[in-house]
This record gives sequence, structure tokens and C-alpha cells, in this order.
Amino acid sequence: MGQGGIPSANLEPHSLAIVLSLLEGENYQALRPSDYVLHLTKNMSENVNKFYETNEKIKLWVIESILQYDDVHRRAEVMTYFIKTALVSPRIR
Repeated sequence: MGQGGIPSANLEPHSLAIVLSLLEGENYQALRPSDYVLHLTKNMSENVNKFYETNEKIKLWVIESILQYDDVHRRAEVMTYFIKTALVSPRIR
């Protein structure tokens, strides 16, 4: 994820959604029923921690990508890009 900003002017929201799903998918698949039970008791397993860490990194990357621009129109373009990505995400899962 690295630097802020839209990953590439050529990367469609659908493609980014696939990449993010693959990135999060490995952590999601590692979760076991016992991880959920531990989470409900306010204890965190390593698998849940990894899942939350990855999710937090993605969230911060999106926020930084939007806020790195001073121009409100550029921010709106970046935000629109991520909204389109979010809208296509459920369709690829």
C-alpha cells in the first residue's frame, strides 16, 4: 500500500477490489471458531490481531490517500474512486 494516493491511474476500482480481497482473504481464512470465541471474551488471538491490523492499514491508507490533497476537487475524485471500489467489492466475494 505504501504511499497515499490512488494506486494507479490505470487501475480500475474493480481491480483494486480484487487486490484488497486477496490481501484480506488470507487473514480471513485463517480465522477459526475459537478465534471468534476469544474475541467475544475480549481476548484477542493472533489470527484476529492480524485481521484487524490488515484492516487498519487499509483504512489508514485510504484516509491518507484522500487527505494528502489540499484541493477539495482532487479529494473528491480520490474519495469517489474508493467509493466505487467499495461498491464493487461485495460482488467479487
